[in-house]
Amino acid sequence: MSAAGLLTDLLFRLFQVPLPAPSHTIVSTAFHWNYTTWLNIAALALATVLYWLYRNRERFSTHQRLATDYVCGMQVEIAHAPATHQHRGEKFYFCSDRCEHRFAENPSAYAGRS
Repeated sequence: MSAAGLLTDLLFRLFQVPLPAPSHTIVSTAFHWNYTTWLNIAALALATVLYWLYRNRERFSTHQRLATDYVCGMQVEIAHAPATHQHRGEKFYFCSDRCEHRFAENPSAYAGRS
């Protein structure tokens, strides 16, 4: 493409084809409220909201509302856990009664997991 552009320029100069006069200003030197300005403002607002959400992610996180079933590894919502079990002062949450029964049979096999 570069070679084609240079060749075209040389041909125009060879045949003395005059350059057309510019019909309008390409770059404006004044400030204008156009669509680009509004898009920039919207992008800054969106970036601000996303940054605020990032900084407050602990507040909106579901991490504190969820527990891990130590038998099968499934995440269980603490408020609606189907089964729970107390072991050495710690409360464990389970996805089903079956997992709770397996844990109750041998808690030392599962309680050490994180």
